[in-house]
Amino acid sequence: MSRASWITFALVVLIVAGVVALAMHLRSERPAPTELDGPSAPSAQSDERGVFEGSLYFPGAGGRLFTERRELPDGTTQELVGAMIEALLAGPASGSTLRAPLPEGTSVGSVFAMDDLVYLDLRTPEGEPPPSFGSKRELLAVYSLVDTVALNVDGVEGVVLMWNGRQQPTFAGHVDTTRPLRPVPELIVER
Repeated sequence: MSRASWITFALVVLIVAGVVALAMHLRSERPAPTELDGPSAPSAQSDERGVFEGSLYFPGAGGRLFTERRELPDGTTQELVGAMIEALLAGPASGSTLRAPLPEGTSVGSVFAMDDLVYLDLRTPEGEPPPSFGSKRELLAVYSLVDTVALNVDGVEGVVLMWNGRQQPTFAGHVDTTRPLRPVPELIVER
């Protein structure tokens, strides 16, 4: 390789390294997520009585999510998302074959928003890692949460899942949770 080729190569490497460093720096300076509340926060579909009627999506037979309609107290988007996910984690109201997406003891830690994303932090009492599931069960657990939030709350396009305050690469080794997750309505069966 000639001297000119080496110099060109070195310059390209330096430029690429500079661009990567700049991108990482800019990413670290993004404004922190803010809690969704206040009158400007969208509260999806509510009526005059202060009741929100929405759909919760529970894992069920055949590797699908099944719809259960619920009435929840309306409030800020943060309160509404928290109530939806707590209801989802408590399990289905009917004595059906549906199940809660995550093990008992899992709760909502906090809910934040930035742009069109909701950041949902799930907590366990002892700070345990996410449960170990097979690929289909993990897929249903993750999209039970994502679809319930994104398909009910106006303006929310995706959900960032966190576990005990940290974003995990995956919950059980199959679904990439390092990025915002968009809803997958194809998994849903209306009842």
